[in-house]
Amino acid sequence: MSEFNYSPMFPVLEDKTEYIQISDSYVTKSLIDGVEILKIDPQALTLLTQRAFKDVSHLLRKSHLKQLKDILDDKDASQNDHFVALTMLKNANISSAGVLPMCQDTGTAIIMGYKGENVFTNCDDSKHISLGVYNTYKENNLRFSQLAPLSMFEEKNTSNNLPAEITLFASQGMEYKFAFVQKGGGSANKSFLFQATPASLNHKSLKEFLYEKIISLGTAACPPYHLSIVIGGTSAELNLKTVKLGSMRYLDNLPTKGDLKTGHAYRDLEWEKIILDMNTISIDDKNMFKNEINGLNIDMLDSPVSGTGAQAWEADLTVFASGSKELIDKCMNVFKAFSKEVINVGSFGNGMKFKILANLLVTIHNTAAAEALRLGELAGLDQDMIYKVLGNSAATSVMLQKRMPLMINKNYEPPTASFNIFLKDVDIIRNFIKNNNVTLPTFEGSAKIYDKAEKTLSKNWDTASVYEVLKMENIDE
Repeated sequence: MSEFNYSPMFPVLEDKTEYIQISDSYVTKSLIDGVEILKIDPQALTLLTQRAFKDVSHLLRKSHLKQLKDILDDKDASQNDHFVALTMLKNANISSAGVLPMCQDTGTAIIMGYKGENVFTNCDDSKHISLGVYNTYKENNLRFSQLAPLSMFEEKNTSNNLPAEITLFASQGMEYKFAFVQKGGGSANKSFLFQATPASLNHKSLKEFLYEKIISLGTAACPPYHLSIVIGGTSAELNLKTVKLGSMRYLDNLPTKGDLKTGHAYRDLEWEKIILDMNTISIDDKNMFKNEINGLNIDMLDSPVSGTGAQAWEADLTVFASGSKELIDKCMNVFKAFSKEVINVGSFGNGMKFKILANLLVTIHNTAAAEALRLGELAGLDQDMIYKVLGNSAATSVMLQKRMPLMINKNYEPPTASFNIFLKDVDIIRNFIKNNNVTLPTFEGSAKIYDKAEKTLSKNWDTASVYEVLKMENIDE
């Protein structure tokens, strides 16, 4: 018979939080039957909650700011990396004034507390915490996200962001510890519970399972993204709760090994190192990442895709897979979940080279379709007839088929492929051309139209909107 051993389910080893004092009132100590008791006035719970959610809405921690600064200081970071980091720092600067929040989705107020047995409040803690939420959202420029169910099919905004999600646990000592989180709906909508048998817990099948599920998530939240994966647990409910704690980095300092005696949770750092690279970035950046993980027993592929997000949902993408044939074969089921074809293009890095060639032709074909439509329009031809005739002739292309209808209908939002993303790809093509010491006049002519679009059109529009540039004078300006 095994001996009794106890450990908390989540024994976080070190608390690295930087705390600040907001008041020296509302908290006193007293002796009751020789035991020291921490007495907390209910107002303290309200003020603490109020201050916490205001800070969460408007401020980044020093560690977060340093992460962004490190990107700007990184000479190997891409131009797009620098742009995103600088934009987030600008946003943080504006938000720090306390007027406009960091993000327009100010989310559900989530509070988790651990109350020591020697802490005395003499009140309904949840009520006073809720009052703090109420005050913050009413007094600050924060969006109300909570809905009251009036019937099965009718709901209405509570106009105060209540009710909050409040979970309080009993603990030891004279401390009352809290975690305050604003959880947006985008991330919540991407939370899934998958139940499988223990037979799936082997290296090969688990890797394939995770790849498939991660790729299926898509994007529905503001960057940067933090992915949390939890395997196992005592119940489905605790599993999902742990996902939430993991995504807010509350469990970063868990032990890194399991323990048979207590069965506590642990963090597996080795599985966090497994990488499947499907980004469209420069070849130099790809090789840099590859070199950095050499010797760490990390699997990595260069496997960019050709196609749009809408095509991914229809499993209509093409994958340019490069790297280890063994790893490509292992990932084949994952690729097939969102692609119509997987092409093994050879050694690591070739995938990105083919992606650049594909994007070069996409750039040209998109502007060519726009030019044909514009010329036909000026010549007095019906736009729908232009699309029908050219689309059924030797002049057709995928870009003509997919983009010309958007041009005709001026249907640029929401984009299937936005300028915001594709302009980065145009820069990558230009650098690739420069590095290969070649002149490509057709591409450069098309790229000028994109340069004009960047200056004059919304970056959130679909790339089909290059058609609008052709209506302007002085494209070269």
